[in-house]
Amino acid sequence: FKLGLDWTFLKEFQTINGDGVVSDALGFTSSFGGFPRQKASLSLAWNYGDWSANWDVKYVHALNEEGCTNASVALNECSNPGTANADGSTGLNHMGAWFTHNVQVGYHVESWNTDFSFGIRNLFDKLPPAAPNTAFANTYLPALYPVVPGRFFYGRVSVKF
Repeated sequence: FKLGLDWTFLKEFQTINGDGVVSDALGFTSSFGGFPRQKASLSLAWNYGDWSANWDVKYVHALNEEGCTNASVALNECSNPGTANADGSTGLNHMGAWFTHNVQVGYHVESWNTDFSFGIRNLFDKLPPAAPNTAFANTYLPALYPVVPGRFFYGRVSVKF
């Protein structure tokens, strides 16, 4: 067995606009993604002879999205529409923490120098939190949640020569 943990804590993140105004961006989204206080990846790998299996969990801490649009308020996609923000906009959308689980099983055929594997990304079909006010051309932020929304099955054959 092999256990791995990669956990990142962001203590501070500030932005400066064109007028030189400094804003705290920690815990907020942007059109480029966002700056969560914590992100983590936990993995467990197992090997026995020609067989292998992997399980990993990805975690992104909760975020807030400033500046709710009229459309997002009308569609009930803004959790706190009356909040006044530092940038002059109104509305604050809370996006909860997100976990996803990925699994894979593999088999190695030594005589062919080949590996066969099958896996499932986003095993429990957990959708990333919606970011209707900052996401471009989608309702989630792919820079933070690097999965296609929904469960994804895959198979792979790797040959070494």
